[in-house]
Amino acid sequence: VELIVSNLDQMFEINEMKNILFNVFSDHVMVLHISMSLQPDGSAKAIVKVPSLQDAQYAISRLHRKKIGHKRILISHTFSEKSPPFCVLKSETISLLNDIPSKSLPLIKFRELYEKRYHRPIAVSELYKMRDVVVIQGDSGSRVVYLNIDCCKTPSLPDSEDSQDLNNIERPYCERHFHVSVSEGWAEHYSICPLPNVHISLKVFSTAVHRLLDTHQGSLPLISFCDCYEAEIGPLPVVDERTYEDERLKGVPLEHLIACVNGVEVALSALCIKKVQWLENKLMEVKSLQSVSPALAGQLTLFGREVIDLLKNQPQCLVSFNKFIPTYHHHFGRQCRVADYGFTKLIDLLEAIPHIVQVLGEGQERQVTLTHRTQVKRFSAELLRILKSRASKQIALVEFPQSYEQVIEKKFEVTNYGVCEIEDLLEEVSENVIVICSSGDETLIGIPKREQTPEEVERTKQFAIEVIELLKHTPCCTMAFNKFIPAYHHHFGKQCRVADYGFTKLIELFEAIPHILEVTGMGEDKVLCLVPKEQHKILTQRLVSVLKSQPNEVIDIHQISSCYAQLHGHSLRPTDFGFNDLQDLVEHMDALKIVIGYVRTYVTLVDEKVIHQISLNIRRLLMEQLDSKMTINEFCEKYEMRYGHKITPSLHFKDMEEFIEVKDGYVLLTPIQNLAKKIILLLQKEGGCVEYALFRSIYQKYYYTNINTKNYGFTNLNSLFEHFSDYFSVSGKKLKKAVSLNVERLGILSHPLPDFLASSQETELIKGENSTHFGTQFVEDSNGSSEESHLIIKRSPSCSNETSSMLNLHQLNLKSGNLQRTDLFRCSGDIRSSKSTPTQGSRKNRIAANFSMPA
Repeated sequence: VELIVSNLDQMFEINEMKNILFNVFSDHVMVLHISMSLQPDGSAKAIVKVPSLQDAQYAISRLHRKKIGHKRILISHTFSEKSPPFCVLKSETISLLNDIPSKSLPLIKFRELYEKRYHRPIAVSELYKMRDVVVIQGDSGSRVVYLNIDCCKTPSLPDSEDSQDLNNIERPYCERHFHVSVSEGWAEHYSICPLPNVHISLKVFSTAVHRLLDTHQGSLPLISFCDCYEAEIGPLPVVDERTYEDERLKGVPLEHLIACVNGVEVALSALCIKKVQWLENKLMEVKSLQSVSPALAGQLTLFGREVIDLLKNQPQCLVSFNKFIPTYHHHFGRQCRVADYGFTKLIDLLEAIPHIVQVLGEGQERQVTLTHRTQVKRFSAELLRILKSRASKQIALVEFPQSYEQVIEKKFEVTNYGVCEIEDLLEEVSENVIVICSSGDETLIGIPKREQTPEEVERTKQFAIEVIELLKHTPCCTMAFNKFIPAYHHHFGKQCRVADYGFTKLIELFEAIPHILEVTGMGEDKVLCLVPKEQHKILTQRLVSVLKSQPNEVIDIHQISSCYAQLHGHSLRPTDFGFNDLQDLVEHMDALKIVIGYVRTYVTLVDEKVIHQISLNIRRLLMEQLDSKMTINEFCEKYEMRYGHKITPSLHFKDMEEFIEVKDGYVLLTPIQNLAKKIILLLQKEGGCVEYALFRSIYQKYYYTNINTKNYGFTNLNSLFEHFSDYFSVSGKKLKKAVSLNVERLGILSHPLPDFLASSQETELIKGENSTHFGTQFVEDSNGSSEESHLIIKRSPSCSNETSSMLNLHQLNLKSGNLQRTDLFRCSGDIRSSKSTPTQGSRKNRIAANFSMPA
């Protein structure tokens, strides 16, 4: 790529300037060649050759208007891809001057007429190159362009280059529908007014545009679009200034509306004529960024965001091309230096971001606006902002303008988004962003509820733990909403990416953990606060640490506040945690208990193992009931009878909401604890242990339904069993992996749960001939502890109604001791199951086995 360097300081000699330029350019890009030459005015210029267009852009961004000597150098490209071939310019010049009777025009008038007819400017330097076609005479103030007399008198040969170019020149208008009026003068020929503003539904307009392209072989000149539309479709609904003032009916630029049509684009032809044509399959954004130097890509992306911010604050998102630079300066308070982005012309800079900006019109009538794609993105973001401001996350279409004005704080004008009807915008918004429901005449817009993936659910659970970890370091377990992100980053050393959890807003992530966090306040005054349950846990930990720092773990209740402040650095205010006073606070802490002495009141610690055991006892007692519930009075009586001490419902039940519920005078298990009860009964029936791979099928066999862990907030069986570590344990790997009961912790050794399955489902459990059942053996060792082993008892195929057989003792695989004769199991046709007779007096030293016979 060649660059022209002009405005060189003439104080330097040619060779010296060449060396200076080589050194200056080499500091930034690779220089392939430098040549020096004189311009017509006698000043020197340099042509610097660099490897690529990206290198040229980077050189311009760093060296344009750099001061060398006493002058600032100017850098430009030697050619422009947007200019038509020179032979076409020559043919158009001949055609224009031939229409003039005198075959001549003042230079200023010629350039004006040329731009009006061909919708692009022509440089004076281009005219000077056409010495065989035109002659420019006169002084600089009164120059006149003459058509060469020889060119007029001597006809061109049929095979000459100019003759072919003149005959094959591309017309900027539709020859079928555009007609020159007889009453028009030569200066008005092919002079077409700028395209108007229109007001029409995009859906209706799209059908018409597709029809026009079909009848014009897929391409038609933009400036004659109105003539073609009127000839084949009908009158175009044009919005003129008088209509706009009277009826307040605004329209949108026709060229922009054409570009909004799906599958259609407005593009420049080879001769730089704007045409409406079918859209090619191309990635505009990727293509535009690939043509920019990587070192400037970041700056160009930032400029694109600035242009969006600038244009969305302009009336109808339009700004005149000639006023873009001063408007930018006024909006951002700084100059827009085109060279900083690697360009020398504003039009080149704007066309480098075609996915954001669209330049409408030609010449002095050009306007800059946002592309339809950018407008839809902008509308989608503002629509989501409005929907999220409402509690129901939905809005009726008729209420949208009012809500828009309240949230966005300006009047809603649909033409500001480049279309004429709001339905055109709603149809373009992705289905993943909003859902539209119509019932009768009312249309509702809402946010679709996206389900989290299992991985996102697990991350959200981990995030809840991190929130507790972060807020527990604050005095009252609270934090300002706008301080959460930096605090999270500093504490955990990583960014909090909301998208990793399946959400788009931080507030949505907080709303997904209502059992952990509450968000109070509005706007900038929003505050994050842990729920009272989590606050009490953290407060309990703090008070326990205070007591453990005291001799014998006992403290006077009146000294707690001072010791708390000394240990944790801030005072203890019970009202911040929802308590009336300090004594009320201590009474609600499970880990603390009040001891009243002769003169003073003391606070001491409660053994946590005792609290956990009480929790297990309560759950165990409720699991023994068929419907897992009891009246409060009955429960208290049975608890005292079973465990030998009283329980206080107001104290214990409140702190065990995770396990039990209190409703209408009854205490009952929560749904998730009922699931645990079902699994315990299943494992009891199966002898205390089940292969992990067979668990789901066995569960379905007993309960006639699949176990859906997601309904209980678990992604898989592993996480379910980990949560129920009090009840179950998972051991082994791969094929040997098994689930078993924690029999000692549950007390199943001495008090098995009632077999609720036996009476109602026994007949359903009978399977085929080779059914396998599990039993459990507890063998007392020398130390008096019990060991659990599992045996498999298979019904012999030879068993029938008439005969019986003895089970092979080798199948029992016992760990210790020999079976007596009375321990043998026999089966007959009318016997479904049998139990072994204990050989010792100890209850633990026995073998329990179940097996089934076919009906």
